[in-house]
Amino acid sequence: MEDNPPPAAGCEGNSGSSSSRREQDMNLLQQQAARRNYRSKLGILPLVALTFYEVSGGPFGVEDSVKAAGPLLALLGFLVFPFIWSIPEALVTAELATTFPENGGYMLWISAAFGPFWGFQEGWWKWISGVAQCLVSCPLP
Repeated sequence: MEDNPPPAAGCEGNSGSSSSRREQDMNLLQQQAARRNYRSKLGILPLVALTFYEVSGGPFGVEDSVKAAGPLLALLGFLVFPFIWSIPEALVTAELATTFPENGGYMLWISAAFGPFWGFQEGWWKWISGVAQCLVSCPLP
């Protein structure tokens, strides 16, 4: 939604612009009220699991971790990591998802904060990283 700048000092403009602005404000308030009534369909634990697998790519490297740190520290790390990283990230994601209930995720959030150019960059590079991850993790014949 584009914001219309106020008329310059000394320019009265037409009275239709103020009623148009009021209509835009009312539409925004209605959208915000609809967002408050929006019920999330994804709970915190599935979101934590999704975040863990998005960040780590799954249980790859477990053997190396156990070999480097020993079984106790490796298990402790696997149990503590979700609380230090995944739960805060899941809560931020849930907050942003309720603020922007449309489909688009990262692209919408970044576009709203930094503009459409950076939103496009996020979408493009996220897609490139997903393709690269699939190519790296696919077994070769």
